Amino acid sequence: MPQRPVPQSGTIAPPSVTADEPSPAAVPAYVRVCQQLRQDILAGVFPWGGRLKILDLVRRYGVSQMPIREALQKLQGEGLITIQPNCGACVRTVDEKFIGDIYDLRGAIDTLLIRRATSRATADDLRALEIILETHQQAERRGEINASLEYNKQFHRVIYRMGDNPDATEVLDRYWDLIDALRRQFGFSIGFMSNVIANHRLVLEAIADRDAEAAVRIAAESCERSKSDLIERMRRPR
Repeated sequence: MPQRPVPQSGTIAPPSVTADEPSPAAVPAYVRVCQQLRQDILAGVFPWGGRLKILDLVRRYGVSQMPIREALQKLQGEGLITIQPNCGACVRTVDEKFIGDIYDLRGAIDTLLIRRATSRATADDLRALEIILETHQQAERRGEINASLEYNKQFHRVIYRMGDNPDATEVLDRYWDLIDALRRQFGFSIGFMSNVIANHRLVLEAIADRDAEAAVRIAAESCERSKSDLIERMRRPR
């Protein structure tokens, strides 16, 4: 049984990978528009369920209609918008059923990937998870919501990498940023993120012990609580 990693003293940060980015001129116009429109949707510039008019987008992003149409097709594939014949494009509607469906899907795929990760975990994997947990806890104590969401995502991503099923991970990635955007919009219940970190600690311990059943059970309970918390926050009058 692999030994659980012991965190080093002092402030630690998860490893990061930097890559050279292409110059703006080398990026096709529709790709730039897609990136900008995606960011604007997730930032709340365009409301959930709101219309996206081609001419308005042309003026906003300073390009012709063709890159706009190509970007809309790409974002439709990502599930961020819907396109109906003779009706045009709309930001997707977000309701309780949608949230429930996404978390149910996440829970099912989590089960698959966590089982695989538990049998494949190395000492380096466990150390990476430990580092993320430490930095996540520091961010949560400082009340840094964006950083907390990012460390939560990183923790899951390490497990998904360990699970080694890229197609399953791609399904989870499709709506991850959307759910995080909703979290920024609606917030968390008091103590929610500290409970997430505590549950991640338990999942890490179960993986280190090669106890797949415990890891899956803890993750499934956490997923259900996350779903219920977000839906409850969305129901509150704003």
